[in-house]
Order: sequence, then C-alpha cells, then structure tokens
Amino acid sequence: MIKINLFSKILLFVNELDRGYKLKLFLQNFGIKSCILNSELPLNSRLHIVEEFNKNVYNLLIATDESNDLDQEINDDNETDEPVKEIKPTDSNENNSNDDHNNKIKKTPINNNKIEYGVSRGVDFRNVACVINFDLPKSSRSYVHRIGRTARAGKSGIALSFVVLAKEWGKHKHSSLKSAKKDEKVLDRIERQQLKLGYELKPYQFDMNQVESFRYRMEDSFRAVTKVAIREARIKEIKNELITSEKLKRHFEENPQDLISLRHDKELHSIRNVDDHLKRVPNYLLPPGVRKEDKKLGFVPFTKTKKSSNRRNKKRTGGKQKTNPLKKFRK
Repeated sequence: MIKINLFSKILLFVNELDRGYKLKLFLQNFGIKSCILNSELPLNSRLHIVEEFNKNVYNLLIATDESNDLDQEINDDNETDEPVKEIKPTDSNENNSNDDHNNKIKKTPINNNKIEYGVSRGVDFRNVACVINFDLPKSSRSYVHRIGRTARAGKSGIALSFVVLAKEWGKHKHSSLKSAKKDEKVLDRIERQQLKLGYELKPYQFDMNQVESFRYRMEDSFRAVTKVAIREARIKEIKNELITSEKLKRHFEENPQDLISLRHDKELHSIRNVDDHLKRVPNYLLPPGVRKEDKKLGFVPFTKTKKSSNRRNKKRTGGKQKTNPLKKFRK
C-alpha cells in the first residue's frame, strides 16, 4: 500500500518511541522514506517536522503518541459506553465534575511533557489521506483523537487499525508488544462507542495470499532491525540535532574541537547490510491487477546464425579482412 503510493499522505501511530524507530528502520530496508516525531528532540525541531509534513516534503510520518499511557491510567477502570466527544487541545483531563474521578487523577503521577507532546491531540496535520494505527491505542479516547487527524474540511480519508488477536499474541517475537495483549478488549470498547456516535467499524477486506510471497523478505528485514540498531539510530539523530542547533553555534565557534569530535565520531551503521533487492519489488510478486505488462521479446533462436558471427568477427578485427602474407607475394 505504501510502496505503490495508494495514499498521498499517511500518518502512522505507534505506542512507544523505540517501536517508532523500529518501524522506520524496517521501512527503510524496503526503500521507503519516512520521518519520525521524537519527543526527545526540542520543540522547534518537532514543529519543523510537522511544517515540512504539511508542505508535502514528507509523505509518511511516524508519530509516537506518548499521552496514550496517560489515557490508559485514567480511563482503564472508569471507561463507559457513553459517546466520547473530541477534546480540544486547550481542554484538561483534570476538569471533571466527578469528585472521585478527580481524586484518582490527583493520585496518579502525571508527566507534563507527555501531555504537551500528545501528538494525537492539538497538532494540526493537514491533508492527511490515511491514518494507520500500527499499534492500537490503549483507550477509546485516544482512538478518537488519532482518527480525527484525517478526513477534515470535507475531504475524504480512511483510518486503518491493526488488531492482534489474543490467540496470536506473542507468536512473533520480533513484532510483539505488551499492550497488544488487550487489543480485543480495547477494540470492543471502541466499536461500542463509535456506534453511539453513529459510526460503524468495518473489517478491512484483504486477501493475505497476495502478500504471502513477501513473508521471507519481511522476516529478513525484521531480523536486521535489532535493539542495538535502534539505539544507534536514536543517538545519531540526537547528534545531528546538536550539530544543526542554532543555540550551540556560538559554543562550537568557541570550541571547534567539540564539533570535530561529533562529526568525526564512528560512523553509525544503524542496520547491518541488507540486500538491495528488498528495495525493489519484482513484477511477479505484485498482485495481478498491479503488474506491468512484460515486453515481448519476439523469437529468440537457439542456434547462432552466420550473420551474427560475421558481425562479431568484424568488430574484433576492426572491419578489415585478414590477408595471408605468403599469398601476397605470389605471382
């Protein structure tokens, strides 16, 4: 779907920062470029990434919704089937008429950075054609905020959510996630609340046989993205941010050795060498409706013709005929 550009702009949501980098490196193995919103980067850098995404510089953005954990702590035991209204960015979770609910919130340690960073709420993403919940959110409230990033201003859009069944959880070690164990329960709450709002979630009709041929490629790419590769990718991004930071320009001018040590540090190989064939999708792996027509080569003979052999000999001799020096002096 991403490789053949079915959607112009895609917003991908994950539940953890390391998970986001793992997905970015996984897509990178297939030649798919993407950018990630990292909560560890300065606010100006994050805003710049969003602006570039809105200007169509990037077509695929991976967002780590870290406020998702906060919603889970608050709403895990108190979530009801009442319709969820989309909360404005200025609204606060602490303003509630229920005293018991307020007491529970006060006892829960709240990270202000996570509230500020919550990408699913308050950030203005423009012209998003598709929202993909690569990791299903931990609460129905987060789901509403996530899918609200698409189909704005009367434009069409689609939201896809990947759900891990309880019986399938933990079978694939490379892609398993702890929160995915409760995906079915969360999906049930989401479906009930969406029905209250007048919407219906429909299963995505897809033939898995069409992608079965990509299984070995996918597993090779997953094995290449290790924990060490993820850590080195995060370090490399932070170092690049230090080099390009305007606030550190004066420090680097006064201490040029610091800049040299950063630039001439060991080259970070985020991923071990992956075959280039992963970046190219051969025609025989594509579904029948997407395949390109093969060029007809015509008849190819098995035997060599005299004309072709004569042409080959002329190229070797430069087009000159061979002369026998003994016959040349005969009378």
